[in-house]
Amino acid sequence: MTKETDKSAATTTEAKAETKKSATGEAPSKAPEKEPKRAVKSSRILPWLLLIIVIAALAAGGWFGYPHWQAYQQSQQQIQQQLASYNDQIAALESKLSQLEREQSQQANRIAETPESLNALRQSLRGELRQQQTELNNQARALGSLQSELANLDMSQESSWRIIEARNLAAMAGRKVWLESDINTAIRLLELADSHLRALDNPVHIPVRQALRDDIDSLTAIAQVDTDAIVIRLTSVAEQLNALNWQQAPGFNGPDATETETDTTTWQQNLANSWKRFMQQFVRIQQREEAVEPLLSHDFVRVVQQRLQLSLQLAQLAAVAANDERYQAALEQAQSLLAEYAPAQSNAVKQAQQTLLDLQQQQLEQAKPSTLQSIELLQQLAANNNEEASA
Repeated sequence: MTKETDKSAATTTEAKAETKKSATGEAPSKAPEKEPKRAVKSSRILPWLLLIIVIAALAAGGWFGYPHWQAYQQSQQQIQQQLASYNDQIAALESKLSQLEREQSQQANRIAETPESLNALRQSLRGELRQQQTELNNQARALGSLQSELANLDMSQESSWRIIEARNLAAMAGRKVWLESDINTAIRLLELADSHLRALDNPVHIPVRQALRDDIDSLTAIAQVDTDAIVIRLTSVAEQLNALNWQQAPGFNGPDATETETDTTTWQQNLANSWKRFMQQFVRIQQREEAVEPLLSHDFVRVVQQRLQLSLQLAQLAAVAANDERYQAALEQAQSLLAEYAPAQSNAVKQAQQTLLDLQQQQLEQAKPSTLQSIELLQQLAANNNEEASA
């Protein structure tokens, strides 16, 4: 701006001078002397103008080029990062490739070593098979020698232990019959003793086997008592009596308290009927021909029920133990309690009394043989066998 001002001021000064010269009438021949001064001034302004233009161009270039420079720097950074990731991927791929090459080489080595390993395995298996075959042959020879030794053993040892076992089984059967009244178990024990003698297949044992068969038949002929059925029937009777209502009020045969008169003509008659119904709710008159029996108290009824249940339980225990005496006594006690205290008109009571009467006809103890003849014969046979073995 200063240069332009100086230039304009110089131009104005020159114009004034020319005007002055024209006014004073000076000759035009002096004008060429001023032109070198103008050239000097213009030569001084031009470098500054160029400098301003260059600075403005640089400023404009910096203003418009800086964002592009930043974008270029960011793109360079992204490119560097991508190159780094590509290098990492290339390194990983190279490591995998090297690992695959190592595995391939190992597999090639294994494939090369497979025939040798298979041959070694075949040889070891053949050796083991030969060793096992040798052991099996040795065991077979040992088993054959053992069987030959067993075949050469004296069969009298088997006869001895079978006879002793049959004797012990017959003795156990006798205890089951006389002490426990277990007839079925005694029969099975005698049959097992007979199987031991049958295995010996000796004609000398025929009398003993015949005695065993006679004892089995005599025990089989004894009627067996179904104690389970007896226990079940007694349980049913106990449940029926436990549900029975022992407190029964006497019946009334007087006029019905709910009976009403429908043919009432006057209010006096209606009032009389209402008063009669009201009084019948409090006082009743009944005629009885039999003696009046007092009602049982609640506590006394509970005691009678408990005594009756106890009697039935004792009968069950006696049936299981096959004790006929206690069984009959318990049933008689239950019958007497029912006859004395239970309501006789109840159908449940009548049915319970009939059931107890049927159970009383059942005899728990049956006639048992006084002895088992097979026991004595087996004892003699065992003694003779011991004498022969000792001789």
